[in-house]
Formats: sequence, C-alpha cells, structure tokens
Amino acid sequence: MLKDKYHKRIKNYLIRIDKLHDDSSKINSKPIFITNIGSKGYDEKLFIQNISIMEHCVKKKYTCIDLAKKLNPKIDYWVDDVHTSKKGSEVIANKIFINIKNILIN
Repeated sequence: MLKDKYHKRIKNYLIRIDKLHDDSSKINSKPIFITNIGSKGYDEKLFIQNISIMEHCVKKKYTCIDLAKKLNPKIDYWVDDVHTSKKGSEVIANKIFINIKNILIN
C-alpha cells in the first residue's frame, strides 16, 4: 500500500501543511492548499501526496482545491518536470479561478 510505503514522507509533509496553516492563521490569512500534477502526470509519490492532503484537509477542515482532478496535463504546460510555462499557468489559473473566487467571497 502506498500510504505505508511513503508513511514517513507523508507524515513530514502533513506536519509542514499544519505549520503553514497555523502560521497563516496567526497573521489573519486563509491558506488554500492545492493538489499538484507534474509534466508527466502522476508518479506514485505525487499521487499518494495528493490523496493524503485532500484527506487531511477534510479531517482538519482546511481549504483545499483538487487541481489534479481538474487538469488534463499537456507537455506544453511545463518548462520542466515541475515548473509551469506561461500557458500552463494560465490554464491552471482558469481551472481554479471559480474555486478561489468562492473561497474569497465566503
């Protein structure tokens, strides 16, 4: 099972997510966590990381957007394996705009 295989990695990742949430809240900011996908789609680490953060967000009542479910990756959306191109950034912005707008007005 991937959760067992990457237990330590996920545990450390979620600790950092909690710290970001707490630090943001201290300055009256509302953190929004967004899942990720790379230029080659998913690898198992990214897949289990995305599942883990979405489960953690539900458990902790954090604000999260599951971009990975919304985005059909195309190679020209990235300049390398993880950094988006101008086109990729625009596509992502359009995919999450309504979510962000709804979060900000509520």
